[in-house]
Amino acid sequence: MKKLDLLIDMDGVCAELVDPILAEHNLRFGTSYKESDIKTYDGITKLNPGGMPFFQEMLVRPGLIRNLKPIDGACEALKKLSDAGHKIFIVSAVPTGISFDEKKEWLKEHLSFIPKENFVAVESKYQIRGNVLLDDAPHHIHDFAETKRLAVVFDKPWNQEVQSTRFIARISTWAHFAELVLEGIVEKRLEEPAGPDIEVLWAGPDSSIAPRYMTQGSVGADIRSAISWIIDPGKMGTIHTGIHIVVPEGYEAQVRLRSSLGRRQLTIPHGLGTIDSDYRGELFVTIHNLGTEPQLIEDGDRIAQLVFAPIVRASFTRVSVSELPKTDRGAGSTGRK
Repeated sequence: MKKLDLLIDMDGVCAELVDPILAEHNLRFGTSYKESDIKTYDGITKLNPGGMPFFQEMLVRPGLIRNLKPIDGACEALKKLSDAGHKIFIVSAVPTGISFDEKKEWLKEHLSFIPKENFVAVESKYQIRGNVLLDDAPHHIHDFAETKRLAVVFDKPWNQEVQSTRFIARISTWAHFAELVLEGIVEKRLEEPAGPDIEVLWAGPDSSIAPRYMTQGSVGADIRSAISWIIDPGKMGTIHTGIHIVVPEGYEAQVRLRSSLGRRQLTIPHGLGTIDSDYRGELFVTIHNLGTEPQLIEDGDRIAQLVFAPIVRASFTRVSVSELPKTDRGAGSTGRK
């Protein structure tokens, strides 16, 4: 198995930075913030009250970095990877005010098997040589993936909008990351030829409604309802999604109902819809209620999936019926005997 150079973020991936900051904020201001409340990467700097001044105060507090708790499984997983011959590099941003020495002390205590020269303080992680980056920051993930190397998202509330692609994967535990590397899955991913990934332009009121692949293996990108609507039994409802897309020339987008709605006896007429490359209007999803009970579609519900496929245009040559090639099937097409 090929030995990999693994670039690992520290804050939020190896060391738990958010919890102690939220704990201090809750104690001082009587708030009740949890990690799940931080929906954007800079959300920790916008806590109310306090905001950025509070965050900056916490970063320069002596002992904050030095006393961070390791994230569950981080030390054990990194030790396994190191023992297996993979090179571990801790690549961490060091904003103004954070003690570089405290970070080095933390690494010496918790990750002493990693050579001290493998700790790299850097702002632009895509500039560092390495096969794989494990990080929780969306901008680092996207920048690294742009270099055609594998960026792995460490699952956090503030990076949920990062979509899986050919060069972006997602994990939620350190055990999962170690398994992917040690079983050669990451190596195989790196050796795969670049697939026919396409760029699809989209427009909408905000990023929360962006089409999104929910897992690495998802074939379709989920799209959401932009309205709440009750579909009565036997009736159809045309659901707004609020988005417009540009399908690349040579492709189509198929609109397919999510299986969870099928279990509610909801369906798309004719099974699926097609979006042509020259369509620029808003996407609507027509849903038919085949059941006996009214069905509520709520604003924000995932209602359908977009599946992209290449198209082949045919040319048509007119001939007589007698010139058509014969088949064993003959002219019948009803399926009846």
